[in-house]
Amino acid sequence: MKIWRLANHSPELQISVHTAVNLIEIISKNKRMVPMKLKDLHDVPLKQKKVLLYADFNVPIIDGKIVDTFRIEKTWPTIVHILSREAELLVIVSHLGRPDAHEKECFKEGASGLKHTLLPVYEWLSLRMSIAFARDLDGLGEKKGAVLLENTRLYDKAYLIQELSFVDLVVFDGFSVAHRPLLIPGDKKVYAGLLMRAELQRRVNNFDLVIMGGKKITDKMALIKHLSFKNIFFGGGMSFSILKQKNVPIGSSFHEDIDYQELLSSHAEQAFTLPNDFLVRKGDKYKVVDKIDNGWMGVDIGPKSIKALKKLIESSKCIFWNGPIGMFEDEECANGTMQLVKLLESAEKNGKYVLVGGGETAYAARIFGQLEHVSTGGGALLSYMEGIDMPGLNALEREH
Repeated sequence: MKIWRLANHSPELQISVHTAVNLIEIISKNKRMVPMKLKDLHDVPLKQKKVLLYADFNVPIIDGKIVDTFRIEKTWPTIVHILSREAELLVIVSHLGRPDAHEKECFKEGASGLKHTLLPVYEWLSLRMSIAFARDLDGLGEKKGAVLLENTRLYDKAYLIQELSFVDLVVFDGFSVAHRPLLIPGDKKVYAGLLMRAELQRRVNNFDLVIMGGKKITDKMALIKHLSFKNIFFGGGMSFSILKQKNVPIGSSFHEDIDYQELLSSHAEQAFTLPNDFLVRKGDKYKVVDKIDNGWMGVDIGPKSIKALKKLIESSKCIFWNGPIGMFEDEECANGTMQLVKLLESAEKNGKYVLVGGGETAYAARIFGQLEHVSTGGGALLSYMEGIDMPGLNALEREH
């Protein structure tokens, strides 16, 4: 059994200011849909300003090495833009994980070797730009250039807000944390970063096809009811929850008890497509079946289901995918999700719009291919699409 690991997405990424500015222009010209009229960062004077950049560098780190740099790379154009506009000081802040009280106390006492330190992020950035790393907030406002502050969750919130009051403005680029309130010093104005703007442009009201996977359907019932679509394909564990309600044998497959009629209250059953064959596992044995016997567990969709999914994708122009359709972490169970990514890549090449969202989903998309619209937001994207109020977005400056 092989566990997929995604190394640094672009370990030797070297982006010149010229290249990054071109990337910025591509992002800014993407006018697919802007649900709110945000103040454009390009129109905000930054010269000689002290700027606080609110990012989300909550990235997976193993043995001091970043496993996946996706979120950092996506924030890079905003960093370049601010510095290219001659800001006097750029202070970048982010949280990382959930430090406990003991680690916070160790940090307060000046200890090194902390588990939840942003030092690996600093090392990644320092290979690409001139930047300092700061733990002590004293005198921070007198610095010049770019500074990455240590993990915000290691500081007392009130103290942090007070010590950052010297900034002239705030740029918010952490879409994946937009469902939480921002730590805004004073009454400073907050502007959407380039990544944030690109993320908000991805929202679409109506999909031809929604592909829903993952383990639990109960976490996504409200989202499914809220979304507007012509067809929806269910995979992963959530498909077994529905099949169970339809009295289809699912063996020992994971499932939840759900109110199937609740789902049908918002969408016609004809819009639902479920797998009709499966890769199943029992111990170390695997086989493809149409019907799952007792003692066997569904771990992926089968070839007939992949063909059905292919047909749906080919007949759709606007597609949303959330949740892997098999246990893709294991190589033996990854084919369904791998084939899905390939089908979506082909759809994009044919001019179709594909939006990918969710933590595991985005991870799978980057392992198996290169899709254009992969959101950095996990739960934040789903909350946004569900129409849930998001405090971080409420703080953003609008056009008047």
